[in-house]
Amino acid sequence: RLVASLCLLCMVLSVPTEPVEVDTTTSQGVGQRFSLDGFRQWFSQSTTRFVGGGPDKKKVKICEASDWRKASMKLLKEVPATGLFQDLKGTDKWELSGTAIVDEEIYMIFDNLHHIGRAGQRIQYLEPKNVLIESDAPDTGDDSSFESIEYCPDTGTFLMTREAIAHPEKEGVWRASLVEVKVPTSGAYSTVRECPLDYDFSSENKGIEGGSYVAKDGKRYFLGLCEGNYCKGGDEGREPGNGRIIVSSFVQDGDKCMWDVEKVINLPKTLQFQDYADVAILGKNIAIVSQEEAAVWIGDFDIDALDVKGPGNVYHFPRDPECDAIYCNIEGISFIDEYRIVAASDRSKATQHYNCVPHDQSVMIFQLPEPLKPGTKSDDKDASKHGTTSSEM
Repeated sequence: RLVASLCLLCMVLSVPTEPVEVDTTTSQGVGQRFSLDGFRQWFSQSTTRFVGGGPDKKKVKICEASDWRKASMKLLKEVPATGLFQDLKGTDKWELSGTAIVDEEIYMIFDNLHHIGRAGQRIQYLEPKNVLIESDAPDTGDDSSFESIEYCPDTGTFLMTREAIAHPEKEGVWRASLVEVKVPTSGAYSTVRECPLDYDFSSENKGIEGGSYVAKDGKRYFLGLCEGNYCKGGDEGREPGNGRIIVSSFVQDGDKCMWDVEKVINLPKTLQFQDYADVAILGKNIAIVSQEEAAVWIGDFDIDALDVKGPGNVYHFPRDPECDAIYCNIEGISFIDEYRIVAASDRSKATQHYNCVPHDQSVMIFQLPEPLKPGTKSDDKDASKHGTTSSEM
């Protein structure tokens, strides 16, 4: 029995990625509500777990944990994209993919549109100031493939990331591309430059999915979040605990430009996600969201080393009464302050459960279960998500 108990303890401490049977039987009998404390990453891997042993074994859901309130976010407000803008520009499909907050305004981009959405941070229904900003470039009719948007406070510009573009010289190889734009108070936005990220991907739909921007020591850095584990697609890309962030710096040589890779961050093993959709930075905190898990992981960000540290905590988006995910398509997140985040959801897929449809193609604000740790500077308007400078840290 002692050996069996020690083996069980080892299983728990190893934070397994597959459902396991856990004997929580006590002298008070099976049926007690289990706790998430110390096991948030573990429990994020499945909606259900088994408790008890023998004939008394039963299946329970993570929502039944006694401290579920410590791991579940609360919805404060939600508005579909069609409810934000008076002029919809003839659009009825909103594949929201990224957000940034600047001066209490939310900037949002879309995978299928070249427009940039701008709305007040309170996301009011049909607020006249909410607009879709068009590009000054001719409309090609193609999807934009924009996956993230970052504000650059040192230059007053925005970076918009295209997930993966076919390499001009290598067959079967793709690279992300960063489009830098100037967004005026009124009128169309203009492209300043478009520069490739010098990193080769083997899959055209598993490239850079999210990003953040940091300016320090006179250099401009882009932190690109890979959608798949190991920055790959297929089965290998779905192996939890192998997330990657590609750190690159801007290089200009005459009329040529590039984001040169400086290092690749191996995300903490406690971040047990199957996929990664976006990243946000506020002070010493970094948040990474997953569509598949319908959850956000928040850990430590070291601006000096440009590194991410754990163990961090996993916070789940609200679920339905059966503990099933209803926020199934979150693609963009930004910090409002140490208490709240804004999120944007993509269009649900035809293969997804109908639970996902009511909350797709929308912008929402959530309350975190607990305030972020000390060291957060909530009064830095440009440091909410994209747009961090070393002086603001």
